[in-house]
Amino acid sequence: MTTYFKAVLKLLAFGLGERFEDIARQIPNPKTKVFLSIHSQTPLSEIGPYKGIHLMRDPRDMIVSSYHYHLWTNETWVHVPDENGQTYQEKLLAADKTKGLFMEIRHFIFFNRETLENWDLDDPNILEVSYDDLMGENRDELYAEMFSFLGLKGKAHELAVRLMRLFEAGKRSKVSATKTNERAHIRSGRSGQWKDELEPEHIAYIEQELGHILDKFGYARSPVEQSQGAI
Repeated sequence: MTTYFKAVLKLLAFGLGERFEDIARQIPNPKTKVFLSIHSQTPLSEIGPYKGIHLMRDPRDMIVSSYHYHLWTNETWVHVPDENGQTYQEKLLAADKTKGLFMEIRHFIFFNRETLENWDLDDPNILEVSYDDLMGENRDELYAEMFSFLGLKGKAHELAVRLMRLFEAGKRSKVSATKTNERAHIRSGRSGQWKDELEPEHIAYIEQELGHILDKFGYARSPVEQSQGAI
């Protein structure tokens, strides 16, 4: 989704003759009119008037997706050695899947729990969009709603919707085969894949630590009987 929206917004900004930024936690340049906050951690109260789209996906699917992605990605941070000289990716590859998924759960909790706990679902300047809806059959209507909410009209609105279709998430839901240690990883963007990949102890740990987040964003808790304790 990050790659998808970055492509759309970068070309949209170019077409509108505006400046685009891809940022993490910092404040965009005052001259920037279009930006992508990849972790939703930009301090919105410090940037003046804004209109935005907040895309939310089931944390359990995000954890599973991140686990497979981090096994092969070339992102810099996963290749930075820790105090013992081992990188995150090396530790993930050395672990079995059960332990690897626990690593990803802890990683998600550390980097995202506070942001999601503090996220204002009632901000009138933010349109909440679910990943499921964006991947659903009525996505064309959602594209139109999103850019109308952002204030685009006429040709600008038409351009935005056309770009969403061009880079459509459904077409980008599979990562091209990328080989690392003689393994290829092709991932589906379907929802609910966590049900096939997470073990009961993973689910129990997630609900212990993130159950309130699932409730807040409307994701049903697992009916699976939960185990006690997790490592």
